[in-house]
Amino acid sequence: VFEQQHDPRARLWLAGHTHGGQVYLPWLFKPLVPSLYGPKYRAGFVEREGCEIYVSRGLGCITPPLRMNCRPELPIIELRHASGPL
Repeated sequence: VFEQQHDPRARLWLAGHTHGGQVYLPWLFKPLVPSLYGPKYRAGFVEREGCEIYVSRGLGCITPPLRMNCRPELPIIELRHASGPL
């Protein structure tokens, strides 16, 4: 949905987790992320046309129950009032 949005008021998006690819061996292969956009939204902040999205790596894992180079995370995001009009 983030790729298709064009509302300038939606400046920050918070997304569910992708497990960060769960197993990430950059010298061997790209992380496997179930997304039409590949690893672009694997984890962290991504900016597009003045809007940002944050994708968490989450806490758990899927089968097999293994994580490698994708530390689990429980992000804490502090929102502050912006100065100026939205």
